[in-house]
Amino acid sequence: MNNNLPILNGSNNNNNNNNNGTTTTSNSNNNKKSRNDLSSLSIEDAPTLCQVLKSALSTNNEEQKNAENTLFQIEKRNGFPSLLLHIIQNKEIESPIRYLAAICFKNTIDKYWKILD
Repeated sequence: MNNNLPILNGSNNNNNNNNNGTTTTSNSNNNKKSRNDLSSLSIEDAPTLCQVLKSALSTNNEEQKNAENTLFQIEKRNGFPSLLLHIIQNKEIESPIRYLAAICFKNTIDKYWKILD
């Protein structure tokens, strides 16, 4: 699994211009980034997410682990649940990928959508 996937580009490096004309780079690899600091996922990311889900189903342990790490990185991004729902309802996508997308959707809801009393 390649960590240079377009779907992972949400953890951007931001270039900022200073008043003196120089450019500084702020590295966004900090795990404490909020969801709003990452770019949103869109329908164009569906093929890439399907490939990541397919890799997560692989019998190759390294490929599976890399896919799980990729899913962990992108689960925090806006649009992830919606993109999973798109994959779940798309009957042209292989059933095992759709089933895994459903499990990821359930787990994302359990993890990030807490009901406040």
